[in-house]
Amino acid sequence: MGKRNGTDVDVDTDTSHTSSHHRSPLPGNGHATDSAETRDRIDAARVNTANTTPNTDTTTTPDTDTTTPPPDRTDDDGDGDERQPLPRDEDGRPIIERDENNKHDPDDLRELYEDRDPETGRIPEDKLPEKWGYDSNGTLHDENGWKVAHPDERNQSLRTKYYPDGFSPETHQKMIQTYTVEGRKSEGETGTIPAAQVPDGKQPADGWKTAPPIDYEVRDGVPVDTSTGKPVPRERLTWSSDAEGNNPVPYYRENSNGQVVTNLQYDHNTPAAQHWHEHGHDMPYDKRAEWFDNPENLTPMGAKENAGKGAESSSGERYTYSKTPGDNYTAKPGR
Repeated sequence: MGKRNGTDVDVDTDTSHTSSHHRSPLPGNGHATDSAETRDRIDAARVNTANTTPNTDTTTTPDTDTTTPPPDRTDDDGDGDERQPLPRDEDGRPIIERDENNKHDPDDLRELYEDRDPETGRIPEDKLPEKWGYDSNGTLHDENGWKVAHPDERNQSLRTKYYPDGFSPETHQKMIQTYTVEGRKSEGETGTIPAAQVPDGKQPADGWKTAPPIDYEVRDGVPVDTSTGKPVPRERLTWSSDAEGNNPVPYYRENSNGQVVTNLQYDHNTPAAQHWHEHGHDMPYDKRAEWFDNPENLTPMGAKENAGKGAESSSGERYTYSKTPGDNYTAKPGR
């Protein structure tokens, strides 16, 4: 989640079809090294096609008779809308399947990365597959020493290249008026927000503390703290993912390390990658920014749910930023 004018913005993750494996020198990390012995082992694996053991080098395509597609782990009712949990080894560590090209299955990687700490950017060591680990630069490597990354991260970088980094104050206000209990109240209406648990310090915070109740009044469509005359902080409002308030979205959550971090994000109903593919690649920047900041295309969502949705459209299709900019394209200022 990024920042704009001191406010949290969403992470609209988008999917790339490019490989998440790139070979690089590895400093010692307790799991893999870039020694001559390791390089010889990996190089030998590339050419030893006579070996009946499937080639585990993730940057090559082994013979078709030595690999099999990953098992279908869609749900048992056959509709394919959910995947079963990742398989585990005898020590309880996740197992990442390989596809027909011997690459890590991207959906498995997405599921693995659900345990990533949004502040540190790392998956806890005890939730990584056997012999996977981070090097001194914070890069994740698999058991063979090859780089691993979330399959959607390349698209996320391209999204910030083509679209704004966050949302305008006007859009934040519209979201409050639509998706919070307090923001939906009528002009002049008053109420009290009960005491709540908030981070005890800068995020990621090591614990919670209790924030006092807030008496508020709606003034010019804005819930205002009557004791300070200032708008009620977004973190203290009562959010939901629907305009009726039936699906609450907590503003904060605990990450996999038990630390308190921001949970609420704005998700684009039509993913930015889909917009780029269909229209944005041939639009000037101001038109792309106008589309991006439109609250009618935004829904509050929890961080994990948003990350899992990625750049998937309502029809289930995933989009990338593969379209080349057209004649009407203009670059984002500063890019």
